[in-house]
Amino acid sequence: MWRKGEIIPILKVDKNPADIASFRPITLTCVMCKLTECLIVRRLNYYLEKFHCVSDRQAGFRLYRNTTEQVARLTQERTQEATYLGIVLDLRLSWNKQASRVQAVGKTRNGLLKRLSGVKWGTTQDLLCTTYKSYIRPAIESGSELLVTASEAVQNKIETVQNNALRIITGGAFLTPIQAMQLQANIKPLPFRRKMGALKLIERLKRHGDFWRNYNPAERRLKSQPTFLHVTLLILTSLLLTDSPCSRLENLFDI
Repeated sequence: MWRKGEIIPILKVDKNPADIASFRPITLTCVMCKLTECLIVRRLNYYLEKFHCVSDRQAGFRLYRNTTEQVARLTQERTQEATYLGIVLDLRLSWNKQASRVQAVGKTRNGLLKRLSGVKWGTTQDLLCTTYKSYIRPAIESGSELLVTASEAVQNKIETVQNNALRIITGGAFLTPIQAMQLQANIKPLPFRRKMGALKLIERLKRHGDFWRNYNPAERRLKSQPTFLHVTLLILTSLLLTDSPCSRLENLFDI
Protein backbone atom coordinates (compact mmCIF):
# COMPACT_ATOMS: atom_id res chain seq x y z
CA MET A 1 0.00 0.00 0.00
CA TRP A 2 2.86 2.37 0.84
CA ARG A 3 4.35 1.94 -2.62
CA LYS A 4 1.18 3.06 -4.38
CA GLY A 5 0.04 6.63 -5.05
CA GLU A 6 -2.64 8.51 -6.89
CA ILE A 7 -1.19 10.77 -9.60
CA ILE A 8 -3.05 14.02 -10.27
CA PRO A 9 -1.92 15.88 -13.45
CA ILE A 10 -1.89 19.68 -13.05
CA LEU A 11 -1.80 21.77 -16.23
CA LYS A 12 1.05 24.29 -16.33
CA VAL A 13 0.28 27.95 -16.98
CA ASP A 14 -0.15 28.86 -20.66
CA LYS A 15 0.66 25.33 -21.86
CA ASN A 16 -1.06 23.23 -24.50
CA PRO A 17 -3.47 20.81 -22.75
CA ALA A 18 -3.15 18.39 -25.65
CA ASP A 19 0.55 17.86 -24.88
CA ILE A 20 1.32 15.50 -21.99
CA ALA A 21 4.51 17.45 -21.25
CA SER A 22 2.31 20.43 -20.34
CA PHE A 23 1.18 18.73 -17.13
CA ARG A 24 2.92 18.61 -13.76
CA PRO A 25 2.28 15.27 -11.98
CA ILE A 26 1.34 15.49 -8.30
CA THR A 27 1.39 12.16 -6.44
CA LEU A 28 -0.85 11.62 -3.42
CA THR A 29 0.62 8.91 -1.20
CA CYS A 30 -0.44 7.15 1.98
CA VAL A 31 -0.61 9.36 5.07
CA MET A 32 1.28 6.82 7.19
CA CYS A 33 3.94 6.68 4.47
CA LYS A 34 4.40 10.47 4.67
CA LEU A 35 4.59 10.37 8.47
CA THR A 36 7.20 7.60 8.44
CA GLU A 37 9.19 9.45 5.79
CA CYS A 38 9.29 12.59 7.97
CA LEU A 39 10.59 10.58 10.93
CA ILE A 40 13.33 8.97 8.83
CA VAL A 41 14.35 12.26 7.17
CA ARG A 42 14.63 14.01 10.53
CA ARG A 43 16.86 11.27 11.88
CA LEU A 44 19.02 11.21 8.75
CA ASN A 45 19.43 15.00 8.81
CA TYR A 46 20.50 14.86 12.45
CA TYR A 47 23.14 12.23 11.67
CA LEU A 48 24.43 13.99 8.53
CA GLU A 49 24.75 17.36 10.28
CA LYS A 50 26.30 15.95 13.45
CA PHE A 51 29.07 14.11 11.60
CA HIS A 52 29.51 16.78 8.88
CA CYS A 53 28.63 14.43 6.04
CA VAL A 54 27.28 17.25 3.88
CA SER A 55 29.50 19.86 2.23
CA ASP A 56 29.48 23.32 3.77
CA ARG A 57 28.74 24.68 0.30
CA GLN A 58 25.37 22.92 0.28
CA ALA A 59 22.81 25.44 1.55
CA GLY A 60 19.49 24.36 0.00
CA PHE A 61 17.16 21.99 1.90
CA ARG A 62 19.11 22.34 5.13
CA LEU A 63 17.91 23.58 8.51
CA TYR A 64 18.85 27.21 9.25
CA ARG A 65 20.38 27.57 5.77
CA ASN A 66 19.06 29.05 2.54
CA THR A 67 20.15 29.53 -1.05
CA THR A 68 20.81 33.26 -0.55
CA GLU A 69 24.10 32.12 0.97
CA GLN A 70 25.14 30.77 -2.43
CA VAL A 71 24.33 34.07 -4.12
CA ALA A 72 26.32 35.92 -1.46
CA ARG A 73 29.33 33.78 -2.29
CA LEU A 74 28.91 34.45 -5.99
CA THR A 75 28.95 38.19 -5.35
CA GLN A 76 32.46 37.78 -3.93
CA GLU A 77 33.71 35.76 -6.90
CA ARG A 78 31.60 36.28 -10.05
CA THR A 79 31.88 39.15 -12.53
CA GLN A 80 29.70 37.96 -15.42
CA GLU A 81 26.00 38.80 -15.73
CA ALA A 82 23.67 35.91 -14.85
CA THR A 83 20.40 34.97 -13.18
CA TYR A 84 20.93 32.59 -10.28
CA LEU A 85 18.12 31.25 -8.08
CA GLY A 86 15.84 34.03 -9.28
CA ILE A 87 18.35 36.79 -8.45
CA VAL A 88 19.83 38.85 -11.29
CA LEU A 89 23.56 39.48 -11.00
CA ASP A 90 24.59 42.25 -13.36
CA LEU A 91 28.13 42.90 -14.53
CA ARG A 92 28.90 45.61 -11.97
CA LEU A 93 26.72 44.19 -9.20
CA SER A 94 24.75 47.41 -9.05
CA TRP A 95 21.57 45.32 -8.48
CA ASN A 96 19.68 47.66 -10.82
CA LYS A 97 18.19 44.85 -12.93
CA GLN A 98 17.25 42.83 -9.85
CA ALA A 99 15.53 45.85 -8.30
CA SER A 100 13.62 46.49 -11.53
CA ARG A 101 12.48 42.86 -11.67
CA VAL A 102 11.34 42.94 -8.03
CA GLN A 103 9.57 46.26 -8.60
CA ALA A 104 7.59 44.76 -11.50
CA VAL A 105 6.60 41.71 -9.42
CA GLY A 106 5.56 43.89 -6.50
CA LYS A 107 3.52 46.20 -8.73
CA THR A 108 1.58 43.23 -10.12
CA ARG A 109 0.87 41.84 -6.65
CA ASN A 110 -0.18 45.25 -5.35
CA GLY A 111 -2.94 45.09 -7.96
CA LEU A 112 -4.54 42.24 -6.01
CA LEU A 113 -4.24 44.24 -2.79
CA LYS A 114 -6.00 47.16 -4.45
CA ARG A 115 -8.84 44.94 -5.62
CA LEU A 116 -9.28 43.60 -2.10
CA SER A 117 -9.60 47.14 -0.76
CA GLY A 118 -12.56 48.04 -3.00
CA VAL A 119 -14.72 50.83 -1.58
CA LYS A 120 -18.01 48.88 -1.61
CA TRP A 121 -16.77 45.47 -0.59
CA GLY A 122 -13.33 46.21 0.83
CA THR A 123 -11.85 44.09 3.61
CA THR A 124 -10.41 45.24 6.96
CA GLN A 125 -7.04 46.94 7.39
CA ASP A 126 -5.72 44.00 9.45
CA LEU A 127 -6.51 41.56 6.64
CA LEU A 128 -4.88 43.86 4.08
CA CYS A 129 -1.75 43.99 6.25
CA THR A 130 -1.73 40.21 6.52
CA THR A 131 -2.10 39.91 2.75
CA TYR A 132 0.81 42.28 2.19
CA LYS A 133 3.07 40.56 4.73
CA SER A 134 2.35 37.04 3.49
CA TYR A 135 1.93 37.55 -0.28
CA ILE A 136 3.70 40.72 -1.41
CA ARG A 137 6.56 41.39 1.01
CA PRO A 138 8.16 37.92 0.72
CA ALA A 139 8.31 38.38 -3.07
CA ILE A 140 10.06 41.76 -2.90
CA GLU A 141 12.39 40.68 -0.08
CA SER A 142 13.68 37.51 -1.70
CA GLY A 143 17.46 37.84 -1.56
CA SER A 144 17.12 41.48 -0.49
CA GLU A 145 19.83 41.08 2.15
CA LEU A 146 22.41 41.35 -0.62
CA LEU A 147 21.01 44.67 -1.82
CA VAL A 148 22.54 46.52 1.13
CA THR A 149 25.45 47.21 -1.25
CA ALA A 150 23.16 48.85 -3.83
CA SER A 151 22.84 52.61 -4.22
CA GLU A 152 19.99 54.49 -2.58
CA ALA A 153 18.36 55.10 -5.97
CA VAL A 154 18.30 51.35 -6.71
CA GLN A 155 16.90 50.48 -3.28
CA ASN A 156 14.22 53.14 -3.68
CA LYS A 157 12.76 51.16 -6.58
CA ILE A 158 11.73 48.46 -4.13
CA GLU A 159 10.69 51.03 -1.54
CA THR A 160 8.02 52.34 -3.92
CA VAL A 161 6.30 48.94 -3.86
CA GLN A 162 5.84 49.02 -0.09
CA ASN A 163 4.91 52.71 -0.11
CA ASN A 164 2.14 52.06 -2.63
CA ALA A 165 0.94 49.10 -0.58
CA LEU A 166 0.85 51.30 2.53
CA ARG A 167 -1.39 53.82 0.74
CA ILE A 168 -3.74 51.01 -0.25
CA ILE A 169 -3.81 49.56 3.27
CA THR A 170 -4.28 52.83 5.13
CA GLY A 171 -6.17 54.75 2.48
CA GLY A 172 -3.60 57.52 2.74
CA ALA A 173 -3.34 60.30 0.18
CA PHE A 174 -0.25 60.82 -2.00
CA LEU A 175 1.16 63.48 0.36
CA THR A 176 0.61 61.41 3.51
CA PRO A 177 3.97 60.91 5.30
CA ILE A 178 5.35 57.40 4.81
CA GLN A 179 6.34 57.08 8.47
CA ALA A 180 2.79 57.85 9.59
CA MET A 181 1.43 55.05 7.39
CA GLN A 182 4.11 52.66 8.63
CA LEU A 183 3.10 53.34 12.22
CA GLN A 184 -0.59 52.97 11.46
CA ALA A 185 -0.14 49.66 9.65
CA ASN A 186 2.65 48.44 11.97
CA ILE A 187 4.92 47.70 9.02
CA LYS A 188 8.65 48.31 9.43
CA PRO A 189 10.68 50.16 6.75
CA LEU A 190 12.28 47.92 4.14
CA PRO A 191 15.81 49.41 4.58
CA PHE A 192 15.70 48.50 8.28
CA ARG A 193 14.55 44.94 7.56
CA ARG A 194 17.15 44.66 4.79
CA LYS A 195 19.99 45.64 7.10
CA MET A 196 18.85 43.30 9.86
CA GLY A 197 18.48 40.48 7.34
CA ALA A 198 22.02 41.14 6.09
CA LEU A 199 23.38 40.95 9.63
CA LYS A 200 21.63 37.65 10.27
CA LEU A 201 22.87 36.29 6.94
CA ILE A 202 26.50 37.18 7.59
CA GLU A 203 26.30 35.60 11.06
CA ARG A 204 24.96 32.37 9.54
CA LEU A 205 27.67 32.40 6.87
CA LYS A 206 30.45 32.75 9.42
CA ARG A 207 29.08 29.82 11.41
CA HIS A 208 29.06 27.44 8.43
CA GLY A 209 32.41 26.50 6.90
CA ASP A 210 35.85 28.07 6.86
CA PHE A 211 35.37 30.13 3.68
CA TRP A 212 33.55 32.99 5.39
CA ARG A 213 35.34 32.77 8.72
CA ASN A 214 38.74 33.11 7.05
CA TYR A 215 37.70 35.40 4.21
CA ASN A 216 39.43 38.78 4.29
CA PRO A 217 37.06 41.14 2.46
CA ALA A 218 38.29 43.95 0.31
CA GLU A 219 36.72 47.33 0.99
CA ARG A 220 35.41 47.51 -2.56
CA ARG A 221 34.88 44.83 -5.19
CA LEU A 222 34.82 47.49 -7.91
CA LYS A 223 35.81 51.16 -7.74
CA SER A 224 32.17 52.20 -7.37
CA GLN A 225 30.80 49.15 -5.54
CA PRO A 226 31.50 48.14 -1.90
CA THR A 227 31.50 44.44 -1.03
CA PHE A 228 28.72 42.74 0.94
CA LEU A 229 31.05 41.84 3.82
CA HIS A 230 32.38 45.38 4.05
CA VAL A 231 28.88 46.90 4.15
CA THR A 232 27.69 44.49 6.85
CA LEU A 233 30.77 45.35 8.90
CA LEU A 234 29.86 49.03 8.63
CA ILE A 235 26.30 48.24 9.75
CA LEU A 236 27.59 46.28 12.73
CA THR A 237 29.92 49.10 13.68
CA SER A 238 27.19 51.72 13.40
CA LEU A 239 24.95 49.65 15.68
CA LEU A 240 27.78 48.80 18.09
CA LEU A 241 27.06 45.08 17.60
CA THR A 242 30.48 43.85 16.49
CA ASP A 243 30.49 41.19 19.23
CA SER A 244 26.82 40.27 19.11
CA PRO A 245 25.88 36.76 17.97
CA CYS A 246 22.88 36.14 15.77
CA SER A 247 20.74 35.13 18.73
CA ARG A 248 21.19 38.57 20.30
CA LEU A 249 20.41 40.24 17.00
CA GLU A 250 17.12 38.38 16.83
CA ASN A 251 16.23 39.54 20.33
CA LEU A 252 17.17 43.15 19.62
CA PHE A 253 15.46 43.36 16.24
CA ASP A 254 12.17 41.52 15.94
CA ILE A 255 11.68 41.47 12.17
